[in-house]
Amino acid sequence: PVAFCILLPINATGTLGAEGFDKLSLSNISEDDFYSLLVVSLACWYFTGLMLVLVHFQYVEYVQLRLKFLQEERPEAYSILVRGLPEEDSSDQGLYDLFNYMYPKSIREAKVLRDCPELVSAVSKQDTYVRKLESSMWKYADTKDKEGRIIGHEKFCFRGEKVDTVHHHNKKLNKWNRIVSEELDGPVKKGANSGFVTFKNLRSAALATQSLHYTKEYVVDVKAAPKPEDIYWSNIKIGPREKVIHI
Repeated sequence: PVAFCILLPINATGTLGAEGFDKLSLSNISEDDFYSLLVVSLACWYFTGLMLVLVHFQYVEYVQLRLKFLQEERPEAYSILVRGLPEEDSSDQGLYDLFNYMYPKSIREAKVLRDCPELVSAVSKQDTYVRKLESSMWKYADTKDKEGRIIGHEKFCFRGEKVDTVHHHNKKLNKWNRIVSEELDGPVKKGANSGFVTFKNLRSAALATQSLHYTKEYVVDVKAAPKPEDIYWSNIKIGPREKVIHI
């Protein structure tokens, strides 16, 4: 209302004879027209003050929403991702001691990732046969055709006994389930150079992401932990030095 009801009429009645859209702007007001320039200046101060007030209220609302978000019981809010651990700290206890020295009585849990390619391969095979079994069961239920359950020759290409799809894939899946269970129940694998530390409070977690934890470059790189669904596990073991090389 201020711009349309006050500023535009004042600009339009200026004495400099501007044409077109310039007639509605400040360029149509003479430097000697004190009162018109005063009204325009007051309008500028009014708009500036109005914007500052609106920004203030928006900032207050943002702070409240931010505090509410931080107070939610989310595991990533209290956790940090640590990469580039030296070999002497590449264990659960070593990682715990490293951060417990700087933040005593603030550590809830510290876990180092395990370097277990055999388990990763077994889980991949397990997932493959889960998908194959589901596909076979769906195909058999959809077609009701016994031939639809035949996968071919079990031993060699074009040779060997033909087998039932569902039975064959279920047998393979049970085999890889057993291998995965054996890997999980086996001896603890060697720790990788990355891990997660979970704190008891938000203050310690925030301080850990902003502090220097090691004097050497590219060692113990600390960042806020991502959401579990955003983690790409095959890349999480890449240390800060390797990350620079990849870039």
